[in-house]
Amino acid sequence: MAVSDAHYFHTTLYQFDQQTRQAVITRFNAALNDVAARCWYDVEHDLFELRCPNNLGPNADEALADAIKATIVTELRVAERDEVPRDPCSEIIASC
Repeated sequence: MAVSDAHYFHTTLYQFDQQTRQAVITRFNAALNDVAARCWYDVEHDLFELRCPNNLGPNADEALADAIKATIVTELRVAERDEVPRDPCSEIIASC
């Protein structure tokens, strides 16, 4: 009996640039390590799509969700680290 494919779609409010999309897919591939699961980013609909055999579906879906979450957490930490703290007093003094 042939195994049918499962389709999963993941979307978030986070905007992914090309580099970040690739980071998610790389993390997914490393975590799942199974070429039967195919993951890509649909730019038109701003979502990750996953297609895999049904028997692999739940594990692949979880791996993709984890990869997206880990990548977002990393991106937010980098953004917070790179953010320069503003001192409101220096802005007031500079405007005088």
